[in-house]
Amino acid sequence: IDVDLFVPRGVTLTSNKAYVAAWDQESVITVRDCQSGDEVWKIDSNDQWVSVAFSPDCKSIALGSSKSFPSIWDLSKKTKTQILKANTNFSSSRVVVFSPDGKSLATNESGTIIVYDLESGTERCRFDGAAGSVTHLAFSSDGKRILAGGPYTVQLSDAGSGATISRCSVTGSEGGIDISPDGRRIVSAAGPMVSLWDADTGSEILSLNAESRIAAVGFSRDPDGKRIMAACIDGTIRIWDSASEDRMDDARDWQARGVVRLRNEETELAISAFTSAIETDPKNADSYRNRAFLYERRRETDKAIEDL
Repeated sequence: IDVDLFVPRGVTLTSNKAYVAAWDQESVITVRDCQSGDEVWKIDSNDQWVSVAFSPDCKSIALGSSKSFPSIWDLSKKTKTQILKANTNFSSSRVVVFSPDGKSLATNESGTIIVYDLESGTERCRFDGAAGSVTHLAFSSDGKRILAGGPYTVQLSDAGSGATISRCSVTGSEGGIDISPDGRRIVSAAGPMVSLWDADTGSEILSLNAESRIAAVGFSRDPDGKRIMAACIDGTIRIWDSASEDRMDDARDWQARGVVRLRNEETELAISAFTSAIETDPKNADSYRNRAFLYERRRETDKAIEDL
């Protein structure tokens, strides 16, 4: 489909795959029919669109702008039905996302998350969503939790009260975030790395290397939701089975996990991961070098020399 935009900034699809919306940096949003490719609606305004989301019933579209309040539009009538104004001086939105039942909308201004009740159009709650500016939002499948991702943290919060459930320390989440259908796992992506987290504790379970910068990451939406999928800028899609998280056989995955542990100053866990990488692939030179560095840091010179 040719979206006919200056520089496309984002794209989203209705759940029934009937319509696709794309927006650019020139304040233009175009909605097209997925079958024919025909344009069914175009919004051209002075707003700087940051995020667009279709409602679960595919009847409405939410628009997030850096210059105005979030708004809801009727797709069939092509008219604005709601402007969601906050209780304070909050006057612009960044990311917008509908709850699974379509009754709530979450948005943000910098690191603050605001949840609106769409029936009344009023603010339900607000809370700090992540350290630094929030770049991604996602609801859990039951709509009871909200996941917020930023440059330093990924935070899971109660959607009703805003209370923090868990917080994951990350090196970025520009590749996206998601929560598994069963609510037990969180996935985030930064650069070529995918991290899997325990949703209740915020502890990292494993790290995976896609070997290319990741544009989008998420869990599969089949009943078990065990697969992690990453779309990479090299044109590939990587798929992992998270159910086998304790049975990593790929030395590259152990190496990636060791790098994360090393970055977090978790020396023992890093050495263990690099050792597993070496046992899986005795020719893994990077793991030998990294383990030698850690041995030297612990003043175990003899072990470091053996690895070099």
